[in-house]
Amino acid sequence: MKNHLSDRLPLAAAVPSSVRATPVLTGPTALNPEGRPSPSRQFIEVFPSIVALFVFLMGAFVLLGWFFNIPLLKTVSAGATSMKPNTALGFLISGLTLWLLKKSAHPRMRTVFASLVLIIASLSLIEYVFRLSFGIDELLFADTPTPRYPGRMAPVTALTFLLVAVALMLQGRKPRTHRIAQGILLTAALSPTVGMVGYLYGVPLLYGSTVYTAMALHTGAAFLILILGVLFVNPESGLVCIFLERTSGGILARVGVPASIVIPIILGYIFIQGKFNFGQQQLGSALIVVSNSVIFVGLTWTLALFLRTRELKWKVAERDANTDSLTALMNRRYFEKRLDEEIKRSRRLGCAFSLILFDIDFFKRLNDSLGHLAGDQALQSVAHILSSGFREGDIVCRFGGEEFVVIQLQTDEGLALRRADQIRRNVEEASFFGADGVTVTISAGISSYPKHGVSRAQLLSAADHALYSAKNAGRNRVETFCGYEPLDALTVSAVNSEAARASAK
Repeated sequence: MKNHLSDRLPLAAAVPSSVRATPVLTGPTALNPEGRPSPSRQFIEVFPSIVALFVFLMGAFVLLGWFFNIPLLKTVSAGATSMKPNTALGFLISGLTLWLLKKSAHPRMRTVFASLVLIIASLSLIEYVFRLSFGIDELLFADTPTPRYPGRMAPVTALTFLLVAVALMLQGRKPRTHRIAQGILLTAALSPTVGMVGYLYGVPLLYGSTVYTAMALHTGAAFLILILGVLFVNPESGLVCIFLERTSGGILARVGVPASIVIPIILGYIFIQGKFNFGQQQLGSALIVVSNSVIFVGLTWTLALFLRTRELKWKVAERDANTDSLTALMNRRYFEKRLDEEIKRSRRLGCAFSLILFDIDFFKRLNDSLGHLAGDQALQSVAHILSSGFREGDIVCRFGGEEFVVIQLQTDEGLALRRADQIRRNVEEASFFGADGVTVTISAGISSYPKHGVSRAQLLSAADHALYSAKNAGRNRVETFCGYEPLDALTVSAVNSEAARASAK
């Protein structure tokens, strides 16, 4: 039988500091069994730095191309739209800002760099809107006189830089601004995505026009990479955290969102630019619709089956975690959870329930005389009698050691007393260990909500005290809680000493 003083001590005194629970990391901060970050976590940590370096070097190489007049460094192919010097400068500064942001270094310098990008983008937009020229377009290098606005970045490029600069400022601030910054970045990603689709489908209107400067192909690609890098500076907060969670929603986001973006673009290219439309534009459009429907139905069905299997495995794991392996009853962890739920439910509905704590009499003597295997068989037999002796809705659990606990729903102490005594007689009359003729008895203590307590600790303490009274009265009996007896001087001294030792620790 367990120590009956522990329930009357503070929690810190009852649980040694060496065995108290410690927080467990989950989701994107999870560690592998060796205590080190998982490979995916390590990649997420370094990804923004890699992006910062890539964007910085791209801007630097394009500026070198303008300085030494090397066309290959300014554009992706001969005759294609080149990246303007101010655009390259914007990428260079943005990459440097992202690097400092990821390293959490030099906040004032980060603000200055982001503001510089914001100023360049804003001035370029103002030039387009009000047909002005501030002289910044060819401030670094002279462009060919062929374009209508030589040296000036495209309007969509300027708008994207403006949004990215604002997001860079917000990402370095308080966590509540991260969601706003990530929303701005997702909006900014629309322009380069549309521009790259225009290049893929051969639609110039999507990446530029005959009036304004066009966005270069590698400008759009660099923007998408830069936006991804800034998004994952703070992966545990904001809108992108769902992508990293080990949940069904996280899996759905990681698979569904990229597929929703990439698959329609690829199918559109195949059936519009390819030869699969047999020269008929309407046939190509119809094939796109049909193919999208087939692929996404298949993808959704596959994801549903995968998530269903995952959910079933999780339920099995949860059931195993809540089940006592020896008796097949629910364990103490499950009992405490359900007891808290039943207290809340009964408080809300204004109904009563009872708690019955059973203990096998002289269990240690049984173990010592017949062996631990016999003790295990006794536990299993008593568990079977308990589980078959209560209603289907009642909650029967193994409390620990030789103790069992039952939550009798919507039952007062009188009905609980009669049911517990019937169970006691069933155990006493049962045949244990075959022909050996060993008699096993149990004692029980009962407390009732709300009469004997309105919290888990109060109800358990009352049931434990009633069980203690049944043991003192000769065992093989059932007692209900009738109040605490005054503590004698020796007991008071023991409680105070234990509490003092716990406080000292």
